[in-house]
Amino acid sequence: MPDDFDADRARRLRRLADARIEALADEVVAFLKGEPSRLAPEDLKLASAWEEYAIQVAGEESIDFEIYCDIVRDVASGIASAARRTEQELCVLYSERYIDWWYDQEGDPSKAPLPASIHEWLIDDIIRAVNLRAEQDGDEINERINSGRCVQDEGHEDNEDDDNESKEAELK
Repeated sequence: MPDDFDADRARRLRRLADARIEALADEVVAFLKGEPSRLAPEDLKLASAWEEYAIQVAGEESIDFEIYCDIVRDVASGIASAARRTEQELCVLYSERYIDWWYDQEGDPSKAPLPASIHEWLIDDIIRAVNLRAEQDGDEINERINSGRCVQDEGHEDNEDDDNESKEAELK
């Protein structure tokens, strides 16, 4: 086989592994979006636990941030546990921790990482992907908060005008 074949196959495997980790991170985000914001001050009017987590990843952490970190880790762990072992192994082939492990083993092909290690590496990779997305979303949410727009106002910035038009229609 030519070298470019192996390189192409490695690039494709990397893209597939990255895409699967992103999909697993999507599951964590979906879970948090389905949970109400419980720890943020009410005046922030956050739509979900995801928004609460994201603004803290992107900005200043509250004293309750570790609670959300624990929740994210627990959800990521459950999602990683539900993946088949071969899927877990494929996903972590390009993780920093796998690469470190490989160099520690001096590339000995007779050694394989322990399943518990693979599981932890996958959890870390899922959390890394969740946090990258949280940084992006958190910046947008912080911008919305700082501009004075709340979730309920999105798409309805002229609520008073709508109310006035309704009242005028009733009077006619």
